[in-house]
Amino acid sequence: MSNNHEELARRLLDQPSSQWPKELAPLRVEMRSMPPALRAKLDAMNQSTSQGKPVTSISLVRRRSFRIAAASFGTAIAASVLVYFAFIRQGEVPPVNIVTAEGEVLRNGTAVKSGDKLREGETLKVGNEGLAVLSGEDKGDEDKLRVQGGSELALESLQTGVLEFRMKVGRLLALVPKKKERGSREFWISTPTTVASVRGTVFSVETDVASTKLSTYEGAVEFRRRWEALEDLSPILIAKSEVLSGTLKVFQKASANVESGMESNVSDADFKERLSKIEPLSGILSGPDFVRLRKKKKLTEAETEGALKALDQAFSTNEARSEILKRVDAAFGEAPAVVTMTPEEMKARRESFEALSPAERQAKYDELRKKPMDRETFKREATRLMGKAPQEVILKNGETLYGTIFGDNGRYRVYTATEMRIVSPEEVEEILFE
Repeated sequence: MSNNHEELARRLLDQPSSQWPKELAPLRVEMRSMPPALRAKLDAMNQSTSQGKPVTSISLVRRRSFRIAAASFGTAIAASVLVYFAFIRQGEVPPVNIVTAEGEVLRNGTAVKSGDKLREGETLKVGNEGLAVLSGEDKGDEDKLRVQGGSELALESLQTGVLEFRMKVGRLLALVPKKKERGSREFWISTPTTVASVRGTVFSVETDVASTKLSTYEGAVEFRRRWEALEDLSPILIAKSEVLSGTLKVFQKASANVESGMESNVSDADFKERLSKIEPLSGILSGPDFVRLRKKKKLTEAETEGALKALDQAFSTNEARSEILKRVDAAFGEAPAVVTMTPEEMKARRESFEALSPAERQAKYDELRKKPMDRETFKREATRLMGKAPQEVILKNGETLYGTIFGDNGRYRVYTATEMRIVSPEEVEEILFE
């Protein structure tokens, strides 16, 4: 197996457990739970790679009864995973395309322009007056994100099976086609306290220090709380701890189905209040020893043993482990509340995300002017492309303009069938609204 394929397998294994295929879950839990075909392949690889020498990259450690037996995923098991799931392929997943970059748009602190790429692990920061439109490029994927000014997000995971953005702050609108139209890839938007799993929809996410709000306009979104201190740890470490794996299951099960016309809001204050109810676990995972382990794809044996030892000391008996898991379930076992938006709220909120930027507006107008049109055709096409019907603008000099009107720093931009005119309010006698 090539180094590229081995690395690809390791990247799959290092993904957050919420993103693993269900069939793969037993690999994290117990070696003996592997499908027979996979175990046979692994045994064969162990024999062929060891060549009479001890295979040190695979070890099965039996810990106390409450700690789950697990494997150190070395080269052979990585190869087996690839074979079993037919995951071997050539090349890398194409990066995300930055379709539009207006105003200040920075990638890892460096300015970008429309047409640049965003790769796994990179962060995009959009200035207060900026806009970024992102599009997936995997097998005809038409996933699009409209990232508004004042936003910061990272491309957390870019794989054949999953596309995940981690949003730190800001506002975005996601337009995600149905799964059958975009292949098998999952689409995720996560924040420090929530994760949205998408099945084909149009929705928005707004997050700041106070809360995260999800609003769905088409389709449905699976929305749940997400505990960053836990879910950014290595899946292998989580699998080795009964307390961590049990806690993660509670978070994963408590998901809400947010359908079209509905919204859900997870407040930061409420989340912290729930965390206070699961001490000492929340205190341990927020401590420096565990903070250092977050987002580390590979842990040393010392790091793993140190983390497990800290958990063992805090929950040394079956009663202690059972009690903390009951408290986790009481605090986080309930899905986020879902409420219905009024049609007016839904329309206004979606329009606030879809409002055209000056560059987008100009591009659509350039498309509109490619062929001559009569008044009715212009009205229909301008409304479709620019989102607003044309109006008559009567100027004080007697001239009449018929076009779509947008405000621009105290002036009017009027897009007519033949030209774009900028006029001041002082020049306008009247605007006739149909």
